[in-house]
Amino acid sequence: ITPKMCTAIQTSIEKCKKDPRYDETLKIEANEKLQPILGKINIVKAMAEGKDDYSVDFIKDVEKYVRNNYRITKKQMAGLNKVYKRLTEDLFEGDKDE
Repeated sequence: ITPKMCTAIQTSIEKCKKDPRYDETLKIEANEKLQPILGKINIVKAMAEGKDDYSVDFIKDVEKYVRNNYRITKKQMAGLNKVYKRLTEDLFEGDKDE
């Protein structure tokens, strides 16, 4: 093993010590921080399932990713916001005809 490889291995080990997937105390903290996000995801999922929307699979995939990796990406948040906006705008479409 070269010195550069040894340094890379040590750095990777240190990163794993700070990752909630491998440390139980960090996992508990991360779960507490994720509860509001998961609550919002569940609200959007319930709305999509209620309207039998095509975005249900996307929402389930985002929820699975958040539960496995203990974080959500900006693109996923933007996608969920778009779905939420589209679903809430549909609520008032029936009123326009009157």
